[in-house]
Amino acid sequence: MEFIVIGIVALLIGIVLIPIGYFEFKEELQSIRAQPLHKKIIIYPLAFFSFINFDSIIGWAFSLGMLLVLSGSAIILLLVF
Repeated sequence: MEFIVIGIVALLIGIVLIPIGYFEFKEELQSIRAQPLHKKIIIYPLAFFSFINFDSIIGWAFSLGMLLVLSGSAIILLLVF
C-alpha cells in the first residue's frame, strides 16, 4: 500500500513540475512553427530531447517532472495489475 502512495505522490509532483518547464519549451517551439510539415516531424522530437538539459533550473524542473510522471505511473500500474 505504501508503494501506491509513493507512486501517487511522484505522479502529482511530476504533474506540478512539468508546466514550469513546458512554458519555456513552448517558446522554443515558436521558431519551428514556420517550418514545413516534413521538417516538423523531425524537428519537434529533436527540440524536445535537446530541451531536456541540465544547464538551467527550468530544464531540471521539466526533466524531473517527466521522470516523476513516468515512474509514478509505472509504480501505480505495476502494483494495481
